[in-house]
Amino acid sequence: PKEKLPANVIADFEKWVLMGAPDPRDGASAGPKKPDLAAAKNFWSFQPLRRVAPPSVINSPADMSRVHNPIDQFILAKLREKNLSFSNEADRVTLIRRVSFDLIGLPPSPEEVAEFLNDPSPLAYESLVERLLASPHYGERWGRHWLDVAGYADSEGAQNEDRVRPNMWRYRDYVVRAFNSDKPYDRFLHEQLAGDELEDYEHAPQITEDIYDNLVATGFLRTAPDRTFANITNFVPDRLEVIADEMQILGSAVLGLTLHCARCHTHKFDPIPQRDYYRLAASLKDALDEHDWLGPEVRQLNFVTTKERQAWESHEREITNQVTPLKMQVEAEKDEAAKKTLQERIKKLEAGRRPEPKIRALWSRGDPSPTYLLQRGNYLTAGAEVGPGVLSVLTDGKTPHVVNRPREGAKTTGRRLALARWLTAPEHPLTARVIVNRIWKHHFGTGLVTTLANFGKTGAPPTHPELLDWLACELRDNGKSLKQLHRLIVTSRVYRQSSQVAPVVAKRDAKNIWLSHYSRRRLEAEAIRDCILSVSGKLDPA
Repeated sequence: PKEKLPANVIADFEKWVLMGAPDPRDGASAGPKKPDLAAAKNFWSFQPLRRVAPPSVINSPADMSRVHNPIDQFILAKLREKNLSFSNEADRVTLIRRVSFDLIGLPPSPEEVAEFLNDPSPLAYESLVERLLASPHYGERWGRHWLDVAGYADSEGAQNEDRVRPNMWRYRDYVVRAFNSDKPYDRFLHEQLAGDELEDYEHAPQITEDIYDNLVATGFLRTAPDRTFANITNFVPDRLEVIADEMQILGSAVLGLTLHCARCHTHKFDPIPQRDYYRLAASLKDALDEHDWLGPEVRQLNFVTTKERQAWESHEREITNQVTPLKMQVEAEKDEAAKKTLQERIKKLEAGRRPEPKIRALWSRGDPSPTYLLQRGNYLTAGAEVGPGVLSVLTDGKTPHVVNRPREGAKTTGRRLALARWLTAPEHPLTARVIVNRIWKHHFGTGLVTTLANFGKTGAPPTHPELLDWLACELRDNGKSLKQLHRLIVTSRVYRQSSQVAPVVAKRDAKNIWLSHYSRRRLEAEAIRDCILSVSGKLDPA
């Protein structure tokens, strides 16, 4: 308009825009329709976990040998519905190779194969499984699966320069240690999302291994490509892209949801309002704040273990003690040939210095800036302010999301710790289902839910929903032990089946959806490489 609008009309326009600019002629909204959260709660993945009793399938003495644990009861019941049954058990050579590659990513040695073949014990296979789970290679094998989910890389990506991440390896080694020690899955997530909030590391008399692990674990929220190391790529939009990538990793790895689809508008398929996306972003904002940003080269903590720091200081001090008198000799030396020799010695000694040990971590920087719902995801069109929160569809709508500082006078806000505790609460319907499904996939080649990172409406429904819930409850109720989950799976009859397929089975279960036999699978590149090195005696176990 040529003339300025009255203040009350401008206020009406502002209110209309914040409403999503609905068309008053037909009530049509400019964006996706607001989800009906009450109805959405009926979707299978948002339903509470149900510990269903394993179906009764033992109808004859022969059935006793077909059922090794409850997993077999669920699978056999489904097979019988399809007029199928288990295939024969695989021979011992096949079994030891299968379980060895699955659990440690390496082939068994000829001596190990011979020992297993000649072991008359009825528990020979179970003993083999325990040995493999106790191997340090177990953590390397299964840690790798998690690192793939987390998007681990040793360089930044996102730019042509692709800078190396000097301290990212610490997170890799943390993950390996966590799997080898069978760290409870809830604690594993707590440390990765809020390790800095679990300990008062800044005032600790010494940095122990536990404190160090808590800090290193937060590298989980530092795996996304971070292009903000360059001045031309360190503006608010670039920072928001890093945060969005971390949100996507969190959503797919832990929740099995495409959270990132709600960044610019309410999710088109799943019951995730845009407001919920920004509430989750606010939960991370005390550490990932686009208005209080640290570039990747600066976002490093020097709180390595006291032992490592003292060793580094001792090493540097030793070099200094050798260099200092040589520098004095250089100043006093008159002969230019002799002086050059001393300088070469100094240069060689200085080359032995090591960079200060630091951790690529994420930590609370105090109270963050406000979080606003960004219209169409654009930081220039900020809407209403939102506080930290969680997905509405996964709450009862009555219990508030409570955030408390971890301790008196703490700088940390407690936002990420509250988020981690919500994710691992016993009643949470997604977290246990998602990790159980991922582990099942790596043992059988396909998950009970084939879309590992999408438990939403556009994802696949579970082929065996009762079994999925039973396994999730087992994880939840038995110490959150991933090793125990492996024991259940690899000692089941369904896992021990032969991959030889009878014609009738091939016809009725061609894609092995009902697990009537063991599916043949290709080894991935890393396992092939390690296998070749192992059998040739050239594998470096370090």
